Amino acid sequence: MPNNLEKSEKPKESEPSATVQSANAQREVQDYQKNGLVKDIFGPEYSDKFTKSFLPDLIFTNTDVQKSKEEPKSLSDIVRSNQSVFDSNNDGEISQKELADSAANPNLDKNVAAAVVALTKNYDALANLTSQSIIYSETLTVADIDEFCKIAKSSARTDEQTELMESVNGAVQQTVFQTDNVNQDLFGPNKEISPKAVQQGGVGNCSFMATLAGMASTPAGRESISQMIKPDGDGYVVTFPNGDTTRVEKPTPAELTLYAGNNGNGIWPAVLEKAYGKLLAEKHNKDVNAPQLAADGCEKYMPLNTLTGETRCLQTIEPSKMDEEQLHEELEKMSFNPMVMTAATGPNVDRMVAAKNTPMAEQVDEQGNPIAGSDPLPISGFHVYSVEKYDLQTRSVYLRNPHDGTQLLKMPLSTYRQAFVAMNSVNDDRLMDRQNKYEEVKRPGDKRPSLA
Repeated sequence: MPNNLEKSEKPKESEPSATVQSANAQREVQDYQKNGLVKDIFGPEYSDKFTKSFLPDLIFTNTDVQKSKEEPKSLSDIVRSNQSVFDSNNDGEISQKELADSAANPNLDKNVAAAVVALTKNYDALANLTSQSIIYSETLTVADIDEFCKIAKSSARTDEQTELMESVNGAVQQTVFQTDNVNQDLFGPNKEISPKAVQQGGVGNCSFMATLAGMASTPAGRESISQMIKPDGDGYVVTFPNGDTTRVEKPTPAELTLYAGNNGNGIWPAVLEKAYGKLLAEKHNKDVNAPQLAADGCEKYMPLNTLTGETRCLQTIEPSKMDEEQLHEELEKMSFNPMVMTAATGPNVDRMVAAKNTPMAEQVDEQGNPIAGSDPLPISGFHVYSVEKYDLQTRSVYLRNPHDGTQLLKMPLSTYRQAFVAMNSVNDDRLMDRQNKYEEVKRPGDKRPSLA
């Protein structure tokens, strides 16, 4: 698997537009309430108002404020009245480091936290609104935020300015909703570990998150995950199977909006991401604003080894270099042994898209049945997925995209072979007893798979 896979992911896979992000935030509100994952704090007269887009220059989030008819504070007011949060060194500029430090503060008012997230997600666009920065024009200042508020109140806006408003709006809604409504328990309200909890955020660590999803899909993997995390006061001590140990504070709602997310199924992926990033920063002397960011481009550090404790017995195959029958035979062998598997795409997906042959996957439920009304989803280039299972009869591969672990995807073997360039796996038994040697596939006539 190429070492630069994660680094290549960002430029190859563009971020959703601000309009899409805002729509996604509103859809999350409705989905969480419908599925019973959140407490219903909004009365009928306020629920519609919350899910509709509000004026983006206002942090209009507190239901008590809505009921009392008080004028909500503007983004500029919040920044100016919280200098220690946004400009802790009092140099007149709001750095990304200052925002990252504030995002990790569990004591922030939710409106302030929402402003921190909104500024972080839209830092470059906001910083370019004026040229009044002290050192660099790309550095954010209060003048930039004042300019944003003026634009938001103006009726004459460009499409780009409208998109920026919608992006700020979406970030605010997501953070406040995360604070007020989404269950913050380690393993969710049902106290269970599920791949549905995996939700990759703004860090290019898909190989790490996909491995988590793969482990959460197997009994031994779930047991291993439960043993990695131990509560410790207001944080957690994390011990990975490879022996690395560290302590991290509980991720804040702001962090859960910026980095690995929380969709109501538990914050354990975010805890492990934070711990893994902290260890990588310490081991490799990474200078990052937040520990989670040290996990960006983590493919070269072999997260599968960290999460399983394995250093040798990893099986690697290259689907795109096999014919369909060879790939079928390899996947058939794997299907008889419990495996944690991840699969990576590469530039071949871009070539398929250019040739108008975009690889698509069908959305299915946990039993593999098509979900009525759902559209097929395109496979992303330079990205890592977890492989749930292989159906021998239909020759179908079941995948999970770490961007949204609640979605299970199904695709024909022929499409899978074209789209995926590498596949790593480790025998699941080794998650439970790493002293044993790799076992041969338990079928007559089968030989031990080749290992990389």
